[in-house]
Amino acid sequence: MISDVPPPSRPYHHGNLRPALVSAAVQEIEQSGPAAMSLRAVARRAGVTHAAATYHFGDRAGLLTAVATEGYRLLADALREAQETRGSFLEVGVAYVRFAVTHRAHFEVMYRPELYHRHDAELGRARAAAATLLYGTGAVDPEGLAAGVAAWSIVHGLATLWLNGNLPAQLGDDPEQITRVVAVHLRPVGEENSGSIDIYYEDHGSGRPIVLIHGYPLNGHSWEKQVPVLLDAGHRVIAYDRRGFGDSSQPTAGYDYDTFAADLRALMERLDLRDVTLAGFSMGTGEVTRYLGRYGSSRVRDAVLLGPIPPFLLKTADNPEGVDQSVFDGLMAAARADRYAYFKGFFDNFYNVDKFRGTRISDQAWQASFNVAVGASAYASVACIPTWLTDFRDDLPNIDVPVLVVQGTEDRILPIDSTGRRLPALIKDVRFIEVPEGPHNIGWTHPDEVNRALLDFMAS
Repeated sequence: MISDVPPPSRPYHHGNLRPALVSAAVQEIEQSGPAAMSLRAVARRAGVTHAAATYHFGDRAGLLTAVATEGYRLLADALREAQETRGSFLEVGVAYVRFAVTHRAHFEVMYRPELYHRHDAELGRARAAAATLLYGTGAVDPEGLAAGVAAWSIVHGLATLWLNGNLPAQLGDDPEQITRVVAVHLRPVGEENSGSIDIYYEDHGSGRPIVLIHGYPLNGHSWEKQVPVLLDAGHRVIAYDRRGFGDSSQPTAGYDYDTFAADLRALMERLDLRDVTLAGFSMGTGEVTRYLGRYGSSRVRDAVLLGPIPPFLLKTADNPEGVDQSVFDGLMAAARADRYAYFKGFFDNFYNVDKFRGTRISDQAWQASFNVAVGASAYASVACIPTWLTDFRDDLPNIDVPVLVVQGTEDRILPIDSTGRRLPALIKDVRFIEVPEGPHNIGWTHPDEVNRALLDFMAS
């Protein structure tokens, strides 16, 4: 009989035969499933004798124990990388599903202890390392353990349904994206210890909706010069407070644009908004960009970026138009030392007070902004600053809806040459409007220009 298993590409040295046999076992499982795997078939695939496989593993269960052990190590590596690079609980769940899809053979063995020697010491250590990343380190309280097991159960079940082809076709063909979609429906937007993380929003009017996402360090009420105009034009207007600001919860976690975009998605899904205009100002333009880059435009008609933070604010070797790191280091130091004094200088540049005080910005309006800022979470006030260095360049090519960009030419917070003027070359369908001499918060200082541009764009 002629075997349909190709011979090995090179002879195996005795020192690497064991991992070679594990690799051959994984290939055999991928082709025939764990139940059908035999030592003889694995040895033939690896190009060695059946006796060699028996020598290293003893029996079929011994080889499957090695496969499961390797699987738990690979899973721990994947979860650790997600925690260290993304820092998002959601992304750890996505990493779990990604592991199941890309390491299907390992996944199919790991959770079937009847196939292997479940009390093997090496297996136990590998499994414990993965469990630590799933449940948390150190002593875990019963409630925390239950929450970890609940989350694990959800992503494990989702991965299993995907691998077995039992998920509804309407969810699409991207298991990672499906995980994010499903996760939106599991909780308000998150939890921290014993409390939920809730997003406060206001929903007014009727007609085609627009979602307004405020800038730092304000709240949804900062759109007060736009909301009446939009309502009069026949739009449904939804404005919400970012986590850490306004009347939303003030956790000490989730201050990154992946989480901010997930919060926005949770709102969109909960209100079942469709044919939406997403409008962000300043920091809010990051939510709009990351949302469209990650979740797509199925619910979105167009987008508005006022005083934008994209594409990438930090100066690097491949981003010479950015701003020096030292600027942000100074902002962080000032905010940590005395955030009230820091806000004073911030708002002076936010409104270009030296130029517009008493004309386009009153002392009372400036004070109102200051009052809102100091009412925000002290933690969030500092934690948001590093997010300004988020690189959105990979998100921008995925934006497939018309985009309006409006920015003041004298923006001192997000310099126009580092931000807005770069976007027409990076977004497929963009209308770029400069407001001569405008500061950062043109929505307040130049409302006529902003509102006219906004209404014309939404009507087009």
